[in-house]
Amino acid sequence: MAFDVVIAGGGIVGLQVAWHLREAGIRRLAVIEKGAAGGGATAHGAGFLSHFTWNPLDARLVRRSTELYALQQRELGGSFFRVTGSYVLATRTPAEEGRGGSPVPAGAPGEGEDPDGAGRASGPDVEASPDVEATVRRLAARAAMVREAGVEVHDVAPAEGAAAVPGWNWDDVAAAWFVPADGTLLPAEAARILAERLRQRDVKILEGTAVRELATGRGSRGPVVAGVRTAEGPVAADAVVVATGVWTRPLLQTAGLDTPLKPYRTQLSFWALPEGLDPAAVPPLHDVTGEYYWLPREGLLAVGDGTQLVEQDPEAFRREPDPEFLEACRRRLEHRLPAARGAELVRGWAHLCDATPDRRPLLGPYGGIQGLHLAVGFNGFGVMRAPAVGELVARFVLGEEPALDGHPLEGVDAVRADRFSGFVDFPMAQGFNTAGEE
Repeated sequence: MAFDVVIAGGGIVGLQVAWHLREAGIRRLAVIEKGAAGGGATAHGAGFLSHFTWNPLDARLVRRSTELYALQQRELGGSFFRVTGSYVLATRTPAEEGRGGSPVPAGAPGEGEDPDGAGRASGPDVEASPDVEATVRRLAARAAMVREAGVEVHDVAPAEGAAAVPGWNWDDVAAAWFVPADGTLLPAEAARILAERLRQRDVKILEGTAVRELATGRGSRGPVVAGVRTAEGPVAADAVVVATGVWTRPLLQTAGLDTPLKPYRTQLSFWALPEGLDPAAVPPLHDVTGEYYWLPREGLLAVGDGTQLVEQDPEAFRREPDPEFLEACRRRLEHRLPAARGAELVRGWAHLCDATPDRRPLLGPYGGIQGLHLAVGFNGFGVMRAPAVGELVARFVLGEEPALDGHPLEGVDAVRADRFSGFVDFPMAQGFNTAGEE
């Protein structure tokens, strides 16, 4: 088999790259996926599309992605994307231990109790601490940055929030923001519909086929990509896009390359709310201080961010959610939404995301090998950025100037894959945190 472009990895990112290449007129195009298209990390994504990102380029990527998801839904049919708006909170209730699976110590202090015997109170009636005030300043600066990127953001005083969403507990909220353009996505359904339409447009999607090696050769101007080798044999291609997420480093190493990626584990839980409480009527939420989020999904409320910033083995990690994480989710849910007391856990899971040293993705040409491109390193937000990333990486593959919707993309050097030339060790940081933003 021979193609113009082969995409290794059939998650939502790889499929979006394929979509934009096909739109650009590339006909001999293949997506190779070791499992089912959209069945890996994509199927385990939360599907929360938040514009409240930490840098202007990310805000533009998410803005373009929401536009493209809406466009694709109209064109492809289905019901996988919805604009809901979402709230961002800074609260006086600190993050719980156990969010990433660390056990909460027996007898841990509850709300209003002194955690260390020093006479410090906690809970909703306490004035904002210096740490909370610093978080509020950082988030206010982030809101201003997102507005400058062209996204509408409303400041929400706690009293205004209580009037808008009276079912929530606003007593411990120090500051809040509302982003009307935020939305939710069913990632696996979006990937399924996209793959189906790509097949109809004569894109070859090879499922159950693992890419084992990158094939390279020598051209007149140096090393060139020649395709990939799978368990079923070689596949020739003039260009290869690697969209293999946490399995990227072993694949690159077959061509003598490496890149700074680390897999980490994250968790998500799904809850059936008590009768009379419709999850679809519960606005999506990100509590930055409490380090959790929720969103309505398929008749349930998804509660997540059980992130463990410890490097994991992609072939051997715990796929079930930790009991401590699930109990923390229950407490968070019942604290913020008191009417949810008695909610029943329906299911949960754990999966892996890929971290980079600077929390930015690795996109475009890599390793000095002509025709080799990366689309990896999304720090947990691949679903959120996938359509815009697909558009951008397609332009890299075609040798065109980086642009979104025909407009030049400023700051693109910050996400170019070749800003790194190999693996470097680094401490992992979750993409939504506020570290270093003052």
